[in-house]
Amino acid sequence: MGRQVKRVPLDFDWPINETWKGYLNPHPHADQCEACQGSGYSPEAKIMADEWYGQAPFLPALTGSIPFMAEHECVKRMAERNVSSNEPFYKQFHFTTVRETAVLCEAYRLALLFNKSWSHHLSQEDVDALTDAGRLMEFTLNGYRPTADEVNEWSLFGFGHDAINQWICIKARCRREGVPHLCKKCDGDGHVWASDDAKTLYESWERQDPPEGPGYQIWQTVSEGGPVSPVFANPGDLASWMVNNDDSATEGTAYKQWLKFINGPGVAPSGILVNGRYKNGVAAVADQ
Repeated sequence: MGRQVKRVPLDFDWPINETWKGYLNPHPHADQCEACQGSGYSPEAKIMADEWYGQAPFLPALTGSIPFMAEHECVKRMAERNVSSNEPFYKQFHFTTVRETAVLCEAYRLALLFNKSWSHHLSQEDVDALTDAGRLMEFTLNGYRPTADEVNEWSLFGFGHDAINQWICIKARCRREGVPHLCKKCDGDGHVWASDDAKTLYESWERQDPPEGPGYQIWQTVSEGGPVSPVFANPGDLASWMVNNDDSATEGTAYKQWLKFINGPGVAPSGILVNGRYKNGVAAVADQ
């Protein structure tokens, strides 16, 4: 979110550009678990998590997968796509061999990159775990169970696997290997509380909105939330102040747009794409 109109008392004097105290939990939060560095994983699972994105040494042979080669159809297709996105650069040379060499080099680079990550080299057991969890709907709508090769090729394009798929594969692999998947110290939470009472106190806290009143004020909702303008008795004065004093992401919003926003929806995101062009949220909502 970006901006919001609040109705507060005319004498409400909370400092501008300071987070409202009612939105800040005053009780201490838990400390990051030193044993897992906040990941919540066991040591064995943490290595698997790093292998997923190629941040730890990984070989496709570990899962029985065949490494991607530069000549693989999927790798070549992605290399072609990447080079085509820079077509103007290669056209200046007027030599097809330059482009062909670029595609070949890019294919080798991609193959090396893909072969470093477990996420592109799942075993059949990994894929079965994802299928059983309903995470491969692109393949399983008609009851089909995909092969590891099919899923590994699919992972090269689009969004591929997400964090949920990663978690399912790690949990299933830990079960197969007979090792815990959660950190023993924090039980997978990633944080350690000073005491049960401290946890209860922090989690039982509830946000408190500012007092209500007849005044008009603009608040930011990018962080926890707080005022970015003084309080005014009417929408027109607030709109004028924002036009003359706003130096934030909504700077440049016209008086009529502010007035429509204040009298209208009163809530806007930080920005919106309108016909492919970015527009600040207040202006976009007002114009709609």
